[in-house]
Amino acid sequence: MVSGFGIGIVIAPMTSAVMASAPDDKAGSASGVLSTMRQLGSVLGIAVMGAVLQNRAIAYLEQTVTAKLDAVPLIPAAAKEQIISGVTSAVTNMGEMRAGGTTGEPPEAVRNMLAQAPAEAVAFVTSLFSRDLVMGEFVRAMKTTFFVSMAILLVGALVAQLIQSHVRRPDEASAAADAAGPEGPRADAAVAGGSADAAVVLGDVEVSGAE
Repeated sequence: MVSGFGIGIVIAPMTSAVMASAPDDKAGSASGVLSTMRQLGSVLGIAVMGAVLQNRAIAYLEQTVTAKLDAVPLIPAAAKEQIISGVTSAVTNMGEMRAGGTTGEPPEAVRNMLAQAPAEAVAFVTSLFSRDLVMGEFVRAMKTTFFVSMAILLVGALVAQLIQSHVRRPDEASAAADAAGPEGPRADAAVAGGSADAAVVLGDVEVSGAE
């Protein structure tokens, strides 16, 4: 509903503004360019925001898991890297995890590493792959993505304010007409007077020829 409301209050005025500013003989081209840029912006927006979301989700998960692992002594560095790599790879399965398709268990490599570990260590490492932890950092990444998109929209709004329209407003058009008003009637009168004189001369020629 929120997305539909935003599209409704933006697309219609934007389309009207573009089509009103285009000359009549280029209305078709203006409509095609507008549609092309709209589709291109949609594709780029999804791609860029998706990349930001994935990047932030991986970064936040890595920070959280690293902090939890650093709080536990005597964990080898190689084991930490393997656990962190396994947790961050869960970002690609967030859709299944949200739908309940996965249980949030560690990958097979991590399970093999924990085969001879105590039960407490297994429970601790397994908790790092829990659905609550991964989805919590995913929501945090979504908030950051929304803030980035808001910043881009703000920059776009500021740039739009700098665009100068070539279409005159009604008050500007009337002012230009008033400024050119006195010269217009004089020119028309001069043209009309010249035409009348020519008609008189032609009339004299016709009369003299008839005589």
